[in-house]
Amino acid sequence: MRSSLPMSLLTLLPVLSACWLSAPRGDVIHLASGDSVRVLTTGPAIVPNERPGLQIEYNPYLSLDDTVALKREALALWSTLRPRIDSMNPPFVVLRATTRTPQVIGYQSVRNYGFVIERRADGKWYFLNAKEPIRA
Repeated sequence: MRSSLPMSLLTLLPVLSACWLSAPRGDVIHLASGDSVRVLTTGPAIVPNERPGLQIEYNPYLSLDDTVALKREALALWSTLRPRIDSMNPPFVVLRATTRTPQVIGYQSVRNYGFVIERRADGKWYFLNAKEPIRA
């Protein structure tokens, strides 16, 4: 049986998984800002006809309705995880805040809010469609 995933993705998946085995999935990360988040999952972010990026799903301890605070928290998480991310060299990263709780089995209403950060030709990281690079 043949897989429908491109060969490059098949070879990248174990690498992404191996790199993140030491990530604190399920653990609370205390950020320099004083906030905390709980990383739920990390893995490839797939966009058709593009190199796979990296997706990090996490529980914030604030409302998903406060998008200004969410962005500030995403930047703090970015600063904490950036050394690991840079060593993996993904073309983009999706930071996805979610209300999903893995302890719940069965139906649950889930909300997500995401930020896409991309590395551009100048080697700097930018929020998608932003003109200025992220300062970290």
